[in-house]
Amino acid sequence: MPKAPPPPQASASTASSSATPLRRPHKAASITLRSSDSMLMVDFPPEIYRLLHKLITAEWRKGIQNYWDLGDSCVEYQLRGIPWQAIQWDAVAGARLLMRILSALSAAGWSLALSTRMSRQLENTDTLFFKKTPPVERSFFAIAFPRGDRIRIIDAPKAAHDEFVATFSLIQQDWWNGVQRSEAIAPQVHEFKLKGYPFENRRKDMVPIRGMMHFLIEDLDRLGYELFASIGMDRGFDGNNHDEEMRSVDTWFLTRRDAA
Repeated sequence: MPKAPPPPQASASTASSSATPLRRPHKAASITLRSSDSMLMVDFPPEIYRLLHKLITAEWRKGIQNYWDLGDSCVEYQLRGIPWQAIQWDAVAGARLLMRILSALSAAGWSLALSTRMSRQLENTDTLFFKKTPPVERSFFAIAFPRGDRIRIIDAPKAAHDEFVATFSLIQQDWWNGVQRSEAIAPQVHEFKLKGYPFENRRKDMVPIRGMMHFLIEDLDRLGYELFASIGMDRGFDGNNHDEEMRSVDTWFLTRRDAA
């Protein structure tokens, strides 16, 4: 593994106080998923930057390619690999990295307020905005939609995993084309390949695929899980068929409803 850069200091800008406005206390901060491999972090306090640096160094096995301390409480990481492109295997590790970040920040008293795209460019991914809150211990699993015909379950607890497999065995009732394949593609990763391309928004598919999503939401609710975040963590290139510029579907991040 490449040697990790030194932990960030995230110090204030070195510009003179006469040229730089006074900063308010850190009560909100953000992480932007940039390009296919980078994270821009703004306005976290130094102890959180140290926490995130340690987490990223430990969790991202391919290592950190570049690190920049941009000053004014802003740092950027460039990771080795392609974590923010759904058709790549790195996307599973990317989703896991985000789960660990969400969990660590929640435990440290930083809760996700919203995730949204902050750029009009098609290939840009989401910015995650956090706010200071009381600490809450949370664990997560993810549901990803990596192509126009796939649903991928990542790190689901056994009860949730088994429920989803059972649901998809009956999916012919809701997705009229049916399921072509259901298989474990890696440890703790189960993928369903649907027949057809339900996530390309074709008129004939719009109602059936939404009915199928309703079943998923009902399963989650019955098992005591709720949607914590819906994050656009993919640059937006499907790579599966004729239209490379199709915007990808958000990845869902789920947690226990009774987390406290």
